[in-house]
Amino acid sequence: MASLNLLTQCCERAFVHLDWSKGISPAILIMFIGFMKDRGLSAATARNHISHLSRWCKVPPVKQDFTKEWIVRDALKAYGKSGSRPVDNRLPITLDILEKLCNALPLVCDLSNGGFEVILFKAAFLLAFSALLRLSEFTARAKTDYGHALLVGNVTVFADHLTCLLRTSKTDQLGKGVVIEVGASGVEGLCPVKAMSAYLSVRPVSDDQKLLFLHFNGTPLTRYQLNAVLKMALAVFSPAHARCTSHSFRIGCASEMFLAGMDEASIRKAGRWSSDCWQVYARPIKPMSLKKFART
Repeated sequence: MASLNLLTQCCERAFVHLDWSKGISPAILIMFIGFMKDRGLSAATARNHISHLSRWCKVPPVKQDFTKEWIVRDALKAYGKSGSRPVDNRLPITLDILEKLCNALPLVCDLSNGGFEVILFKAAFLLAFSALLRLSEFTARAKTDYGHALLVGNVTVFADHLTCLLRTSKTDQLGKGVVIEVGASGVEGLCPVKAMSAYLSVRPVSDDQKLLFLHFNGTPLTRYQLNAVLKMALAVFSPAHARCTSHSFRIGCASEMFLAGMDEASIRKAGRWSSDCWQVYARPIKPMSLKKFART
């Protein structure tokens, strides 16, 4: 739907009539690619929008899918090679912001059932930060689509650390798997090990539901729900942090690690980066001491 809406905006701006029943012509697709380029969208985002349109073109009454035409493919290839990389305007969630987020949870979450939702989201926020997780790695796409989300059996809690087994991920489609180790924190109220222990002690037990993060009624924590609570919690203490997203946990921890003097190899290993792209995540922030928030 987002791709269709964006295409509609493009055609309206150019005063072009789009006859949906005849499909989307190569000329309109080329115009749409240029429209996305002007808006500063990345090459990956542009490809995703074209891919979504391709799937839509296979649904009646659309007559033909032109997204695979050579001129469209060449335009997408050129898109990725031309110009500079779009600026990532997402703000990092630093330790200071993370602390404020956790403190804001009782103000935005349902407090019934012993404050279960507060315990759930605090554990999710702290794990996302400390393990540099992508949203897809610990939440479900939807209530019936779990994707790469962590299972409860993938997490093991010890006295001074916890481990997470990522079975698959965005960069591990073949499912080789990787184990992430997260150390306990000395920062009051921000220990991912204590937060996870607290959550697992009250997590609903269900033979039918193996996902790690569940609501009190046993339904999975979805990406939409986590983003919604994150935005509400951010709004409690600062509307200026609207540019923080779920990926800001990953950006924030990478920034804290870099500014705390951790070496490149350690940062790349923690974030599971195989190239120097981790440098895009290192932002100029005022770091809170990571000596207390140690990774083993």
